[in-house]
Amino acid sequence: MLPTLYGKKSLQTTLSRMASGERLAQSFLFYGDAGLGRKTVAHWFSALLLCEHPENGQPCGHCKSCHNLQKDCHPDLILVPHSGKLGGFSVETVRQICSSVSIPPNNGSRKVYLFLDCDQMDDRAQNLLLKQLEEPPAYAFFLFTASAKDTLLSTIRSRILSFGLIPCQPSEVQEAATALGIPDADFQRFPGNIGQTLAYATDSNLQTAVARIEDSIQALQQHNEYAFLKAVATIGKDRPQARFFLQQLRLYVRDVLVLHNDPSAATCSCAPQLAKQAARQTAQRQGLLQFETIRKAEQALQANGTVPLLLATLCGTWMQIS
Repeated sequence: MLPTLYGKKSLQTTLSRMASGERLAQSFLFYGDAGLGRKTVAHWFSALLLCEHPENGQPCGHCKSCHNLQKDCHPDLILVPHSGKLGGFSVETVRQICSSVSIPPNNGSRKVYLFLDCDQMDDRAQNLLLKQLEEPPAYAFFLFTASAKDTLLSTIRSRILSFGLIPCQPSEVQEAATALGIPDADFQRFPGNIGQTLAYATDSNLQTAVARIEDSIQALQQHNEYAFLKAVATIGKDRPQARFFLQQLRLYVRDVLVLHNDPSAATCSCAPQLAKQAARQTAQRQGLLQFETIRKAEQALQANGTVPLLLATLCGTWMQIS
């Protein structure tokens, strides 16, 4: 089944016009927090680029290319595998991809390379890609996804078009949930985030993670260091869990800062009620210091820091500035 875009009408229109134009860029980055649709957009745009007969700015769903995509066997869509210790893209993997670029498409006139979740992409691997991005064959397209724009080197970013994904309207989240058979999803848990809203309705592990985040935030609000460390102890050394935890904590602080200036503003984190409580008590300078504390913890995680230690350090610093 070809991907469907919900809540991305403006971006869909822009990409459709670009795909039908004569001067089409060949490298794109779609970035944003998990659940906002960056990978869905990348897959949809891949289908549009490879479709033989697009209809109204959409993949037709009937041509040979679309049938191959629906069966996950399109020879000209290359999903670049993750490799290396940090789950990024190793130099060897990228070297193999660069070698394959010179091989023309098998079926149509285009060939698409998908680099999904590039947050841990090795700098050396990115540098290897530079020449391909500077002078790609007319048939080659490169699509990247990441949580943030600056996860890629500035030399890479200067050669690609970047699109940041933003939260949807509540009605758009509800439309997606209904269309996908989950009409009773909790639309307030991840406001504007279709992916996380749908996942929360069906994924018990995500529900557990959210409960842990709420307990941790409450402990920080109450200056209870023991309760915080107890709540995050279940993360252990799990780096993906730690990454999700820090992301949601960052979004919580973002909500606090926004609500401090505008109590009616839309929220993004999984703890909107706790953010509303904190917004009435947290000074802007304090919130900015908290944001910086989280940023340092995320940098330490990306640099392969020890998860329990960086979370304990975050807690200690948070207590000092709060």
